[in-house]
Parts: sequence; structure tokens; C-alpha cells
Amino acid sequence: MKKLSYGIFAFWVAATLLVAVGSAQPGQNDVQREANTKFISKYVEKLEARLKGKSAGYTFFVTYKNGVAQGSAGGDARRAPDPNPRKMTVDDRFNIASVSKTITAAAVLKLLNDKGISVDTPVYTYLPTDWKLGNNFKTITFRELLTHRSGIRCGGDVSYAELKQCAADGVTSANKANQQYNNSNFGLFRIIIGLMTSPPFTSAPGRPTPDSRFSTYYSLRYIDYVRTNLFRPARLTGIDAKPAPNAPALTYQFPGPTRAGESFGDCTELSGSQGWNMSSKQLAMFMDTLVNTERILPAAILKQMKDDQLGWYRDATTVPGITSYEHTGYYPGKDGNGNVFNGGELNSAMFTFSNGLNVAVIINSQLGPGLGLPQEVKAALKEALK
Repeated sequence: MKKLSYGIFAFWVAATLLVAVGSAQPGQNDVQREANTKFISKYVEKLEARLKGKSAGYTFFVTYKNGVAQGSAGGDARRAPDPNPRKMTVDDRFNIASVSKTITAAAVLKLLNDKGISVDTPVYTYLPTDWKLGNNFKTITFRELLTHRSGIRCGGDVSYAELKQCAADGVTSANKANQQYNNSNFGLFRIIIGLMTSPPFTSAPGRPTPDSRFSTYYSLRYIDYVRTNLFRPARLTGIDAKPAPNAPALTYQFPGPTRAGESFGDCTELSGSQGWNMSSKQLAMFMDTLVNTERILPAAILKQMKDDQLGWYRDATTVPGITSYEHTGYYPGKDGNGNVFNGGELNSAMFTFSNGLNVAVIINSQLGPGLGLPQEVKAALKEALK
């Protein structure tokens, strides 16, 4: 296990994070900065104690006031029987699963703000014109997709064909009255952002174009928009919706059985609700930029994102006096009976706390019995505040 101290990363923090965040001010109080550094070191120590040895591997990164940043990692990023085994680092990238939804939400809010469109605008005019829209589908707004209140109940994955069928199936008024988490809400944003930022993809007269061509076109437009308008302002590069081409970090079963790991593959055409491959450091830096600068969203739009819980969830009860905005991600590796159906399991989470702490954590397997990622992150914060 390799722990990354603040001292080791002092140069990186000064040259990169402080520039991106813009939180270091001339004449800042050195005493306060030292106190912040001690607090974040204590938090890292407490969280690491809760994660160490309880999964195949873990990686987390934390940022705090005045540009203080620190990360830690332990366990394995790759292990036998996979070739090129190695230990975990804070730079190892994984498919962060549904944590991608918060990134997509920020992209949607930026795009709407730039175009002067309200979140209460129906989305149907921003869908492909050849899609058939079922009962009540034209009533669905951006806000309802962002909060899982659209009434959508589609199963399966979020491929172009399935989203198209989902729109044709429509929604019921009864379902719209009840919030229910569904990946299709955010999968649709892949198509919507693609259409809102690029000319429509059209077929040649008399030559029908298969859905696969539309799927690829809009998916790549979504990815390009997020990279340009969210990741670039956060000084982040090389992020994709698929694993690294050579010996990527993998997910595993914990504590067994021993078998080859899983990357969850290329999610380019399933993105929006899932699929961004990022390291814990990149995710923490993204969150820091989002909540502490206006490089991605104006302050008023970020406030709306928080107040209305658009793309994340608010918790003001777990840590006394501190509110968190958070999202978790999950690719299961076993069912409740222990039957393996994925090579490995992925647990991811990101948090921004009202005391200035931002935390990103990735676990590349099951977390030990009785443990949960949000509860460990928040318990460590309680301990660090004592």
C-alpha cells in the first residue's frame, strides 16, 4: 500500500489544484492552512483505517480548503490470474458507474444555462424527430429526468435502441407521481446533449440509416461536450467512457472466488447514466472545481443544483452540522445467494461536504461484510472532527 502524503504532492497541489480551484489567496493565513492540512491528514488516516484490507483494492482522494489535497490507495489494481499484476494508486482509472450521473447533470445544467432554457422545459423537442413518443412522454421535463421523477420505468440497459423504445412506451401519470431511480433518465441525456450541441444526424434520401449510426453520432457528441465544457475547465485530460487500452485497472470478487477481473468494457454508447472511466484523484478534482469555482457552473446554477438535488442527493442528518451532496455508483459482482455474474464488483462514491471537504472513493470489489461506502466516508469524517 502506498500512501500519498501532502508533502509529496505539494508541488502538484501548488501547480495544478490551486490554479484550477483558485482558492489560494494572497496573504492567506498560514496558521489556518496548517490546521487544514492537519485536518485532511487526520481524515485520510481515519478513512484508510476503515478501508484497508477489506476489499481487493481501494483508492481515494480528498480536497479541502485553501487547496489542501491528499490521497491514498491500497490493495491491488490488477491481480492474478490477470497478467501484469500491480498495486493500486490514486491514478488508477475505473468505470465510476452511476457517479457519472452527477457529471451528466452538471453538463445539462451548463448547457441549459448557456442557451437560456429552463429546467422545467419539456425535453421532447430535443429528441430525434423520428422517435415515436408514447402517452405522457411529451410532459417530461429536464427537471424530472434530473430527479428521477419522469415516470420512466424502462428496464435493461440504456442503448440507443432501448431508449427509443422507452420513449415509445410512454409513461403513466401514476408513475410520474412517484420518484423512482431509473438509468434511462440519464441515458436520455446522452442523446439530448448530442442533439443540442450538433446538427441532427440525417439519412440520405431513400437510404434508411440503422440506429447504430445515430447511436454512435450522438454518443460521441455527448462525450466531446463533457470533455470540453467540464473536464477541461477542471484541468483534466485523457478521460474516456472506456478503459485504458493497456493493462487497465480491474475489478474483482472479494474475498473470492479467484478469477480474472472485469473492466465493464466500452460504455461510449451507454454513457450518460454510467461509464466515465476516472481515477479517484480526477473525480475529486472535478468536484472541487465544480463546487469551489465558477469554471463549470455559475454560482446561481450550482445553488440550484444543490437546492433541487439535480443529479445528486442531499444528506443533512448523518454528520451533525454538516450537509453533504453525494452520489454512489455500483456494478454488482454477485447476487444475494453468492452466485457470480460479473468478473468483479465496483463501488464508487463522491461527496462534497458543507465544511469544504470533497471526497472521491473507488473500491474495485465488494467491501467487507457489514460495511458500506457512504457510511465509512461519513464515519471517518465524524472521527476526524473529534
